[in-house]
Amino acid sequence: MFGITLVEFLIFFRQFAIAISGAAAFWGLIFLLLCKMRRDNTWQIAAQKLLWVFFPALILYGVVWTTLAISLCVFCASAHEGISLAHNVQKVGEVLIAQYYFVLALMFIMGYGIVKFFVARNFLFTNLKWFYGISFILISIILIYPWAGSESLRHAISSALHSWHSILTLGSVIVVDFLYHTLRGNLRPLLEKIFPLITRGIWLGLGLDFLSSGLVFNEAFIAT
Repeated sequence: MFGITLVEFLIFFRQFAIAISGAAAFWGLIFLLLCKMRRDNTWQIAAQKLLWVFFPALILYGVVWTTLAISLCVFCASAHEGISLAHNVQKVGEVLIAQYYFVLALMFIMGYGIVKFFVARNFLFTNLKWFYGISFILISIILIYPWAGSESLRHAISSALHSWHSILTLGSVIVVDFLYHTLRGNLRPLLEKIFPLITRGIWLGLGLDFLSSGLVFNEAFIAT
């Protein structure tokens, strides 16, 4: 339909899912740190709510990543937002293989979180802080590290910023929409604290996107 293949949809949803899970982990960790610094337990409520975004997004990422890895031979396009240089089929395959152990670790962390949250039901403050922190670090490594290996430094930086900024832009927009619908009512004062904070994060993410585009603009943008 409209010249879009199934593989292109999968590549898009891979980035879509990890951006949302990364944003949930990032803002969940920030909320928990603010909870401790300001001695305000309402921040912890928002952090716990984000688990309902984090788990589905990370499960989607795992499913899509596995599907792409199995279907490596049919890679034919690269879906993305903004301006960037697309990797060829061989480089995409190299990236998936190189990321394998980090993705496996991320899936293990997710399994631990699901057991603690849904089965044991004892996700304590300290455990949740470490859970979000480790998850965010793993997601950032997957998005930032130059897995292709053969890129120039400028291209590697552009690719890293282009991938990671979606945590602060696309992912944060989904997170703030979710919090708006779940924290209304008695928790409205908490929303008034959260919105300005995430808005700053979104603007920072847009700045990183412009920077990543500027690094490869002459090669990636073709005026037609």
